[in-house]
Amino acid sequence: MKLIQPWGAYGEFTAPSFREMWWKGVTLNSPNVREVECDTLDNLLLTYAPQATMFEFMSLDVEGAEMSVLESIDFTRVSFGIMLIEADGHNLLKNLAMTKFLETRGYSFMFEYERSYWFVNDNFYEDYKDLIY
Repeated sequence: MKLIQPWGAYGEFTAPSFREMWWKGVTLNSPNVREVECDTLDNLLLTYAPQATMFEFMSLDVEGAEMSVLESIDFTRVSFGIMLIEADGHNLLKNLAMTKFLETRGYSFMFEYERSYWFVNDNFYEDYKDLIY
């Protein structure tokens, strides 16, 4: 997978209003725009943590590409206790889609704090019952 990357963020995944706010005047022909090789989070997990099936905490902030990252994960193979995911202040429908996507994979929305959504694994309390008083 290749992404067009202006200044370290994922340009093709960001909303037009975000690009206008932060990258005004930047086009695909701008000198600071370059193409970079990327891989899915699932492939990275398989490569660097092949035995892991549970991660206690995940923080995801990839400038608008959160849904693409989440869609790349095989949730039948790996899970997360708590997930902190940057919400897209420029695309509320994407936030709703992300919430629904995670709910169908066993996560419940907890709350939003400063443009970040917090989710808990539906099995969290069972998995951590010995650590909770």
